[in-house]
Amino acid sequence: MKYRAEIDGLRAFAVLSVVIFHFYPFTLDLGFRGYLGVDVFFVISGFLIGRFIIYGLRNASFSFRKFYWRRVKRILPATMSTLIVTSVAAIYILAPYDLVAYFKSQLAALTFTPNIYFWRAGGYFGDLDALKPLLHFWSLGVEEQFYLIFPLTLFLVHKLFGRKSLTLAILVIAALSFVLNIFLIKIGGGNPAFFLLPARVWQFGLGCFAACIVREKMYPARNELLNVILILLALSFFVRPPSLLPDGFLVTIFTAMILVLTPTSGLAFSILSNRVSQFFGKISFSIYLLHWPVVALLNYVFVRGFSTQLAAAGLIFTFLVSYLSYRFVEVPFRCNISDKKVKQYLLSTVFVIFGMSIIGMNTKLLEFNNSKLVSNLSAQIQTNYRCPVSSYRSFGGGRACILSGAYQPEETSVVLVGNSHAQMYAPLISQKTVGQNALLVPLNSCLPTTNVNISDSCLTQAYLNFEAIKDLPKLQYIVMGLTWYGVS
Repeated sequence: MKYRAEIDGLRAFAVLSVVIFHFYPFTLDLGFRGYLGVDVFFVISGFLIGRFIIYGLRNASFSFRKFYWRRVKRILPATMSTLIVTSVAAIYILAPYDLVAYFKSQLAALTFTPNIYFWRAGGYFGDLDALKPLLHFWSLGVEEQFYLIFPLTLFLVHKLFGRKSLTLAILVIAALSFVLNIFLIKIGGGNPAFFLLPARVWQFGLGCFAACIVREKMYPARNELLNVILILLALSFFVRPPSLLPDGFLVTIFTAMILVLTPTSGLAFSILSNRVSQFFGKISFSIYLLHWPVVALLNYVFVRGFSTQLAAAGLIFTFLVSYLSYRFVEVPFRCNISDKKVKQYLLSTVFVIFGMSIIGMNTKLLEFNNSKLVSNLSAQIQTNYRCPVSSYRSFGGGRACILSGAYQPEETSVVLVGNSHAQMYAPLISQKTVGQNALLVPLNSCLPTTNVNISDSCLTQAYLNFEAIKDLPKLQYIVMGLTWYGVS
């Protein structure tokens, strides 16, 4: 299939947005939401994978073995190398409690479930999340799960309903995922909407739909239109979509439009396909893998934050090591090294990483930074409460979590309400309300108050929660927890 240079330009645009956001988080205060670069990656992945699968199915040349082996050689060598290097740094830098958490996240990365792990272990935007060296692997987990499920889905659709049904099936799957994403946001499930594949499939699906359109030989658009779309894509990193729509809605739409319109000349094409853009696009995977461990470990060492000069040094270091990773790991394993040696390397690194994780989680053999005071402080700071999924029930403007007893609104006597800062009290309340019915009513990223809030949507949800709480006939105590200086 024909190489499209502008796709590498989009990759460069995406990864540099993420890197700038992580090294210079103050850009979020300026309105720049660089983390949406991951959404661009999802659309591109959907486009490229969809193009490969659809072409193979329609020409009776698709092979699962060939598809998955291409993905393995593309992703795993650089990923395993990054995990080994990061593990060595983590062993020498992290306190014991944090090191155990690191090894847990590393096991999740090995099993293609880091997005599920980080969904259950915290979030993405919290202060403490910035100290997790493998947090960025959540997006790799989403992509890997997509690679495992989507090819089989399209293959079955093609076999059962024929080639003409592929486009319709992709649209239906994407639409269902989009509705699920909106529903999760509406009920206060921002975390699962952010981390989990079912709520992200619509972005891959839109990229895949773009591949279907291109496959039908649509003609390139006028250069002026492409210039406008590229500008709108850049602006969408600063402009939030309407309330309750996914945060990356506009970014996703404009990325898919650029992929469909296949630029071949003009200003937009020149920006996306010049040598600098292509260079950063080609090494974008290594940049993404390596940049966040650098940021997280700098955050860990420099507790009060690191200077802009140190951030610049970290950026230069990241780009240098990323180029070396691309030059001596990515390219050789994809193009030059035999399949047998690739398998040997991957098996040996998986064995080393798995063994290192098990030893680090269950013994003190890998603990170097073992100050008892630091370890105890770390253990206390990192505590958080995650409600079991089975304990959630529909309630008010969103959902409630059963802390003790059964879900019997008419018998509920204690309610804990607030944003994520209220949840630290959940274990205490669940212990003190044994034999009673107690609920947690979370409203993350909002205030629980009905007279002032951070958005109209939050105000509506808080009001609906308040009305539902007010209607509990045996309610005796309400415990509120929140921060006023900032909401998270």
